[in-house]
Amino acid sequence: MVVDKEFEVVVEAVEHDRVVVAVSGDLDLWGATKLHRPLMDALDTPVVVVDLSECGFCDSSGLRTLVQALAWAGQEGVSIRWAGVGTPVLRVFEMAGLLSELSLYPDVPSALKG
Repeated sequence: MVVDKEFEVVVEAVEHDRVVVAVSGDLDLWGATKLHRPLMDALDTPVVVVDLSECGFCDSSGLRTLVQALAWAGQEGVSIRWAGVGTPVLRVFEMAGLLSELSLYPDVPSALKG
């Protein structure tokens, strides 16, 4: 088994009510496992921006983690904004029928402004 050690999650509080969760690398089983806890912890903040501009791949494991966060945010009244979603990941969202459920922005600054 090959493990992508290049996957990274960086969580940055931008303001008291906004957090950016930046994902870089492939969002596969390994990446989803590393992303789950930081993303769920970020949902204690009213606005969470998930920066996927450096994420080039998302499989069903990654999609499951993102959908779980989306569902939790909906229950708790948290706004999740998706920034910099590239074509490969956007295609996964589209195939899953999620495009109408997502607040998509071209980049982090746009997502922070809302």
